[in-house]
Amino acid sequence: MVTTPKIRKSKIVTWKPKPKDCLVHSDGKLFYVDFDRIFGIPKLGNYNRFYIKKSSYEKQLDVIVRYINFFMKFYDPEHEMATNYLKIKFTIDKQKRFTADNPDELIDLIYEIFFSDSIIQKINQLVEDNYLDDIESSEEFKKYINKEKKHLESLEFTNKHIKILLRISFGMKCISPLMLHYVFLNNIKIEKDSDLIYNFYRRLFDIFTDGVQLYNKLFVYVSLGAH
Repeated sequence: MVTTPKIRKSKIVTWKPKPKDCLVHSDGKLFYVDFDRIFGIPKLGNYNRFYIKKSSYEKQLDVIVRYINFFMKFYDPEHEMATNYLKIKFTIDKQKRFTADNPDELIDLIYEIFFSDSIIQKINQLVEDNYLDDIESSEEFKKYINKEKKHLESLEFTNKHIKILLRISFGMKCISPLMLHYVFLNNIKIEKDSDLIYNFYRRLFDIFTDGVQLYNKLFVYVSLGAH
């Protein structure tokens, strides 16, 4: 009798949040951070809304909300992430510091304020705790390594690379509400050849890679795959 191996699922997948755990939520094209509830200051409710009017991101809102709620619940009891969201949201909405002409200034602010050393450490720990796979022990991986003499190390992805990608992916989830709210307020139309989204995400490869040249590896992988 053949038995099917039990699939291990990470806590971030199996977690069933209670209402009190849902400090962020979504509604259609809106992403909410309940600043008034988190900090106990009713007036902060004026800053709760982030406009997400881009279809590809609207479809991912439920996932973004789940991951950020999970992070706030288990890794950020100090509400550092909520504080950083509020600081940046205040500069966008109240101070109106950012127009369509100076996105780089907002990007600088996000990486200066949002991605503090402690937030980076917490994100790293979240990925470490919830990464249950081991691609290096899989038969497919071993066959790939030993198959040909022409094997290129530049195309090889290990557990370390996957964890880095997951950190970057989480960073993207964090940035997207700020980026898209800014885009909405300034009536910016993101064309297919625009590098705006790329510019918002590019530095994640610098802060989460621990010296690994992952950006170059992905570039080579995609370039070879296109031929």
